[in-house]
Amino acid sequence: MLPIKADLRYFLEPNFYIQGDAGVAIILNRADLSYTYSSRFTYSPQMGVLFAAGAKNFIGPGIRYRATGKYDAEDPASKYGFLGRCVAYGF
Repeated sequence: MLPIKADLRYFLEPNFYIQGDAGVAIILNRADLSYTYSSRFTYSPQMGVLFAAGAKNFIGPGIRYRATGKYDAEDPASKYGFLGRCVAYGF
């Protein structure tokens, strides 16, 4: 799967943010999976906090949900989604 997305991050407080990603996810091996569609809409809402880790560095733990639409109208398992934790390091 190859996701192509754009995102927007908004800070509610100086260190607390919400973020949303949206775009298209492309299945690169569609023939092997026998899916009806090769691309579907994908989105990822997220929220997290940023902690200073030096003069210009930060660590940002957060929580994110990621999902895509169905790649096959007949197969409910062709829709992907998960909830997870994430950690970012910025420098």
